[in-house]
Amino acid sequence: MRKIRLGRRIARAIDLPEEALSDEPCVKINGPDYAVIYRHCGIYECISERICMWTRLGDICVNGSNLKILSITDDMARISGLISSVELNYTGTKG
Repeated sequence: MRKIRLGRRIARAIDLPEEALSDEPCVKINGPDYAVIYRHCGIYECISERICMWTRLGDICVNGSNLKILSITDDMARISGLISSVELNYTGTKG
């Protein structure tokens, strides 16, 4: 717990967003046609209407049309297409 609090204090001191030091999943949406999912654990569904990924806290699904994965790394995925919704199916498990 101390390590997390210290990280948050450092983030505030150097004006970083707290999620930059977090290990929790993060979704950034830029308009209706672009999203980035950080800290995913893998993809389990990828069709043009829905892209779903596991995370440490549950799964995240991006819904829409003409969805495509532009790029993917071990923990980050960039998605394009017409995004209609993003769902977090929270399970509460970390690990």
